[in-house]
Amino acid sequence: MEVKIKNLILAEFKRHPEATLIDYYKMFFQGTFGPAHLLSNREKAFAYLKNEVENNTEFEELLWQDVSFFNIFFRVNLKIVKENIISVEEFFHLFSDSTKLKKKISAEEWKREWGKISNLILKLKLPLKNVRQDLELLANAFRDKKYLFHHSKIYNRIYHPHYRIIGEEQFKKIAKII
Repeated sequence: MEVKIKNLILAEFKRHPEATLIDYYKMFFQGTFGPAHLLSNREKAFAYLKNEVENNTEFEELLWQDVSFFNIFFRVNLKIVKENIISVEEFFHLFSDSTKLKKKISAEEWKREWGKISNLILKLKLPLKNVRQDLELLANAFRDKKYLFHHSKIYNRIYHPHYRIIGEEQFKKIAKII
């Protein structure tokens, strides 16, 4: 498992060298739990997706990124919707069908896994900004049983992350058209 963690960390560093510890946390969280937390209200989730596509003009060049950790998930760039490669309705359908988890882990197991991941990140001595603050923020959030985070302001400003998390089977359908 350590090799898998290291490979994900180094791939993310290569793609997004300005990512912070919070951004690495988010990536591993997404690769474990997928998008289910975003779909508690399907109508709102669809409206938010549509609004995000319509109101943004800057997107990463990378069309997809494998963020698989405990489960197999991909970040798929909304640029493919913006450029009419796939309709917003079809994309939302694939996104909303991506909530099933093959492997489930508890909050306690997730905290232990994140401990291993963050230790390896620190051991790799990547030039991350705000590490001490991010470690404190994560520790406080875990204490309060809050596990969801947004990307850092740095990541948002530099990379314009407009994507959704898509499961393995749904990604196979998208991969055929991109």
